[in-house]
Amino acid sequence: MNFKTRNCVVLLLLTLFFIQAPQSQSRYTSETSLVPEVGVKAGAYVGDRIFERMVGTMRECLVPTFSFEKHYLTVEAGKPMCLGSPDDDEYVPSYANDNTRFDGAPGKRNLLLKEKRGKYTLKFEKTFLSIKGLSEDEIGKKQVFFPQGKNGHKFVSYLGMTDSIAKFQYGEVDENGLERNKFDSFLDIKESKTIVMKGLVIEIDEISTTEISYRVIRDFKS
Repeated sequence: MNFKTRNCVVLLLLTLFFIQAPQSQSRYTSETSLVPEVGVKAGAYVGDRIFERMVGTMRECLVPTFSFEKHYLTVEAGKPMCLGSPDDDEYVPSYANDNTRFDGAPGKRNLLLKEKRGKYTLKFEKTFLSIKGLSEDEIGKKQVFFPQGKNGHKFVSYLGMTDSIAKFQYGEVDENGLERNKFDSFLDIKESKTIVMKGLVIEIDEISTTEISYRVIRDFKS
């Protein structure tokens, strides 16, 4: 093959590659959720979280209300299976649901969702196994929030009051839903009704041993 012919072949192969290369999928957009919003009057009971800041993505998920097991493939009630991106059609379980491997190691098997005349079918990919006749309530399609990074979900809780000393707790929630980095903070309401914590500012309107009404003035510092 001469030099000119080889260059033509290389150019043809590159052209075919770029024509056949798949388009990059769209990705979930990061967003920030504040509960309650800044400036909105809110109320809570002792033990409640009085403020939460969540940075992450909202994803379409199935959170089934039923459990299923057959041929070493499973669906677990209450555990989400989510689309990897808005363009996907396969739901990825958040847990190991496939025990069909020869070495016995647990794996994940995606599922496809189909709807016909108000009934739904869940099919395990690359198998003949399906779960048919499911209702909308049983499949539990909903939007689920996923925190982004280790500091994607922060919160403050009200833990009650002794005499004039109110107790609050700061904490973070990791990607697995576990609370961490918690610490308590105390406020003498005879001296101040303003909670200041890691840049967060909350103004207390009324407070008792069982309830608190308040307004968020400023969000956490990022």
